[in-house]
Parts: sequence; C-alpha cells; structure tokens
Amino acid sequence: MAINFPDAPATNDTYLAANGIEYIYTGVKWRPYKPVEPTVGNITATSAINIAAGGANQNITLTPSGSGSVITNSPVAINNSQTITGSSAFLTIDKTIGVYTDVFVAKSGATALDNPHFFIKKGSATTFELGGWNGSTTQGQLNLLFPSGVVTSANVTVNGTLSATSKSFLIDHPTKDGYKLQYGSLEGPENGVYVRGRLKGNTIQLPDHWVGLVDESSITVNLTPIGNLQRLCVQSVSITEVVVAEEYGHGIDCFYMVFAERKDIDKLVVEYRGE
Repeated sequence: MAINFPDAPATNDTYLAANGIEYIYTGVKWRPYKPVEPTVGNITATSAINIAAGGANQNITLTPSGSGSVITNSPVAINNSQTITGSSAFLTIDKTIGVYTDVFVAKSGATALDNPHFFIKKGSATTFELGGWNGSTTQGQLNLLFPSGVVTSANVTVNGTLSATSKSFLIDHPTKDGYKLQYGSLEGPENGVYVRGRLKGNTIQLPDHWVGLVDESSITVNLTPIGNLQRLCVQSVSITEVVVAEEYGHGIDCFYMVFAERKDIDKLVVEYRGE
C-alpha cells in the first residue's frame, strides 16, 4: 500500500500513516519513528535543564538508584506561574539525598526580595531543615497552613520563640476510658519560672541553676502556714536561698511558691502593633 506523505515537510516533522505507523522526516527521507524513552544514566549541563510534565495533574519524580545515589547537590527549583485550582503540585525526592540539598518552591515572575521562598535542606545525617528565605542571607517567615492540623508522634524542638493563640496539653484521660484530658497553660506578662514545695525550717534553697537563669530582683515568694497560725515573713532573698522568719516563735511549717523572671532571654514584649 502506497503512503501519501505530506508535501514539503520540515526536518523532524512526524506523520501518522493509515497503516498505523508513525513516521519522521529526517530532512532527506521519511522513516519509521519511535520516540526515545526518557531513561538516561547521567545528565550534565552548563545551563538550566527544564523538565516539564505532560499535562495537568502530572508528576515529575526523581528517583536515584542505589543506596549511595545523589539526585543533586545544587538547588532544585519548582516555579509555577499558573493558578492551581483543584490540583496539587509537589516534588518527591526518593531514597538517599545529598549532603546539602535545597528544594525551593516559589512563584515565578517576581524578584527574590518580594517573593519569599520555602526550602527544605538536609541538616545532618538524620535531620531536615524547613524554613523560609526572603532573597538575602536572612531567613524570612514561613507560614504552614494545614486545615486539619499537624500531628506528630515524635518530639518537637524549637530553637527560638514559639507563639500560639492558645497552649495546652492533651492526653488520654487517666481515669475515664475513652475520654481525653486537656489543661490550658497558665499565662502571664513575663517569661516566668517557679519552684514550690513544703518548708519545715527557715530556709528555702533555690535551684543552683537559677544563678544563670533568673533575674534576682524579680524573685517573689508566697507562703501558706500549715496546721496552726503562724505569722510568717520573708526575712531575706538571694539568688541561692530565701530565709523565712516567724514572729510568734512557733516552728515553721508552710507551703511555699517562689516565682522569678528569666534573664537569659529578652523580656517578653506584651503589647505591640501588629502587621
């Protein structure tokens, strides 16, 4: 069966013939065309490499083979100038990642300074760093929005200030099966600490680490007599101890609570103009 190819084809034009075979024009002649599968061992370039998915809701997955494989030691950028509606865009990095791998997610078409970035960086052999970058060496604010909340079964460490609308602990109820128990945190206009206990004698020994932790001038003491009337007073206060006196000559037996403000961090700014 004769094949009627298009007239005046350009190099690399393709044509699907009636026999179901696709042909490509080499610039000299037509030959059967079979697309090359995108499986390569290494990609090396001196300029940007653009990898595009085939259409909406298509994913690009980078998967190294072998336990020692590295995808990249340079930033991997995902730039999306389209408005995403009803679908998700994500990058999956599988298996072993290089010692220093950054993933930046940013909207294209804006300068770095007015276009904050989100990044993931491998911090060590067992940790990843998650943060924001505002186009300079200073990290910007990163807002994480999860409508259903964030749940983790591991510990969370924050090297900085943790702010929240409310703070509480939530545990399985210790005495009622099927119930939860939630207590709210006690709030105050300072970064305060306390110790409490029962005193039988006249000296409350304060924790030795308070020497480097609290402002001595901020120490306050509450005393509650136990068993009988006692006219108690605080005779002296230092960074290491509180001395208590009793006017009636009775033996001292009381509950105590000692409060102080931390000095190792900046004072809490209670009121300030919001952004």
